[in-house]
Order: sequence, then structure tokens, then C-alpha cells
Amino acid sequence: MDTKRHSRTNSKWRYTSLPIINPPKEKIDFQGLIGIGSCFARNFNRWLDYSGLIKEQMPWDILYNPFSMSMEIIRLFEQVDWQAGIISEKEDSKLINQFRDPWRTWASFNSISELERANDSFSRNAKKIIKQATCFLFTFGLSEIWSHKEDDNLIVNQLPLEIIKDVSSPWQSRFAEVDEIEGVVLRLVKTIKENYGSDFPIIFTVSPVPLKYTFSGLPIREANNISKSTILIALHKVINMTENIYYFPAYEIVQALVEQNFPVWQNDGRHVTAATVNLISNLLFDNFSDKKDRKKSFSDFWVPFVNSQGKITGRLYVNGEFSH
Repeated sequence: MDTKRHSRTNSKWRYTSLPIINPPKEKIDFQGLIGIGSCFARNFNRWLDYSGLIKEQMPWDILYNPFSMSMEIIRLFEQVDWQAGIISEKEDSKLINQFRDPWRTWASFNSISELERANDSFSRNAKKIIKQATCFLFTFGLSEIWSHKEDDNLIVNQLPLEIIKDVSSPWQSRFAEVDEIEGVVLRLVKTIKENYGSDFPIIFTVSPVPLKYTFSGLPIREANNISKSTILIALHKVINMTENIYYFPAYEIVQALVEQNFPVWQNDGRHVTAATVNLISNLLFDNFSDKKDRKKSFSDFWVPFVNSQGKITGRLYVNGEFSH
């Protein structure tokens, strides 16, 4: 392990203390930041937009795992066989005309040709946005994944519930291995470095939002710890061997905030409050960004408000108020 990189963090455990953040030697231009990943990443993008720090809205919806995030960037620079992973939906054990991209799973289409046209349009828009990138920020959510039964390397973003319930489905749930995640992250880093330069900054973080369900047969807390820990181990292996790659401890900050009795969680106990997003975003900005002037008042910054079942029902503001 690179002891120099970790020399500042060899301090005694202190209950409620925030983790030490290791900033880059040179601050990063956030106005061209490309942030993709979990729902936590979407809230961070909302904060950047609210602060007037980014020029473009990210076209991606939620991307859950390191494989779908990595392939979303890689496919913009090289040919990938996404057609091999097309998700075909069934209803009452019969195929219906609904098809999804294996990584852009948030939209379904009535035919494969319609899906191909939508993918071409999406990719053109995404390429236009990332052309002016000054930094990438990836927020990995989980490593309990769905892969193809006949090809472990074919890993999707998520699956519709109907397919999960179908025992004849070609997809299986499993935990990704550390080496698998390390490999795909290294491929992602290589793609970015080849197209943006060796000194191009990349920030990785892990979402504090826990698993909602597990299909592993384990208790949910055990499965969640395995899911997050596997990502953390793989990320630090990559960071320790690569220059200009940084880790921001959003996951660990939330753990410390919980110890401080900070109002971290919304009613479902999974999604974070606007106050949490605001605090973490400010820490990231203050430690990584080169820009000094930004919007100072955050009283009307909001994140989607969810009820106890996790359903969005309104807006939740920094001060704890919500509106429908």
C-alpha cells in the first residue's frame, strides 16, 4: 500500500469526528464537472446547479453500480456490444414488446430499432456534454449486481421487478468480486486518461444510501456491508496505483454525522436530507474546487422528499421544511 498517500489518515479513532479529507494538490474546475451515479450523485448535481457551478445538466438517470457507470463512459469513446445485454421484458411468462438498454435501464421501448435510435440520440447528447469536461465524479452505489447466467461479464444496471420475479429469467443476482470492480474501474480510468490526458482529475465516492433489498439470502445489513466494502477495497486499490485519482469520503462523513445526531435520514431511513447533501457538497467543494465565488445562501436548496416507503411526495429543504 502507498503509505505516503495514507500518512495523514493514521490518526486515532475519535467518535463523531469527521474523516480527514485528502484534497488534490491543485484545485479542480467544477464548472466542467461530469457527475454520474446513484441518487446521491443526482442530488449533488442539483446542488452544483443551484450554486451556479455547472453549465450542463447531466442526461443520465440513476446508475447503481461501477459496471454500468464505467460502460456509460467507455461506450462514448469506443464500440461496445450493448446489444448483447438487451433486456426483454415479459408479462405472464410471455415476451412483450418492451426492450431496455443494459445500462440505460430507466427507459423502455417498443422495439429494438426504437431503442437503437434512442441510444444514438442519447450518446450524441452525452458526447456533446462531456466534450468540455474538466473533472469526472463517480458515485458508486452498490456491488450486489445482476449478471447474465451464461456470461458473468455481462452486468446490467438494474432489472424491472417482473424480470426479477421470473424464475426463467437469464439474469442472476450475485456480489461482484473485488478484482472485477478493480478491473472495470481501471478500464474506465484508462479511457478517460487516453482522451483527456494523464493529469485529468477523477473523483470517486461511495453513496451512503444503503441497499433497499438484497437477493443474496443474507440479512440486509450484512449484504449492505459486503456491497459497500467490496467497492471501497477495489477503489482504494485503484487509487493507490494511479495518479490524479481521488477519493472523497461521503460514505464515511454520513457515518460520523449519524454519531453526531445530525438529521441525516429522511422518513424511509435510506435517503438523505437536503441538509446532509448541502453539508457534504460544501465539504467537497471547499476541499476540491478552485472556484471561490458561489451562491452562499442555501435555505431554499431542496432534494426530493420521500415518505416512509421511499416514494417521492414533494420537496425537502435544508431547514427541514417540505412542500408538495
